[in-house]
Amino acid sequence: QGMPAQQAADLLHAGRGGQFDAQLIPVFLDLLQQGALQGIMGHSDESIPLQTCPSCGPTVVRRREQQPGEQVFCRNCGGGFKLHQGDHAWEVVPLQRKGRPDELITDPDHALIERTVAAMAESFPAQA
Repeated sequence: QGMPAQQAADLLHAGRGGQFDAQLIPVFLDLLQQGALQGIMGHSDESIPLQTCPSCGPTVVRRREQQPGEQVFCRNCGGGFKLHQGDHAWEVVPLQRKGRPDELITDPDHALIERTVAAMAESFPAQA
């Protein structure tokens, strides 16, 4: 399940040097304190909220390029869903089956990575 930002920060701090990389935790905590992570917390992509698995909470990712009827899976429990575009928002409809191992492999979202890199490149001044 999702959790408040402070609870996540407490977990990160408690796991520092054990479960979580000790050098990265201060960076994440600083970003969290600055509010720099608010735009991505609970989202698959900018303005695309995570979909909710009935068993696990907001864990189901919908990519910008996906269409209604495509299948998606909860990476926690393996539950399968079909994407549906409702009247006001996207929804996931349970398929009543678990994903096969090949369906549960996480593929990088190449389109999101390309958009992010292009946006970053535009923000840096050109060097002569």
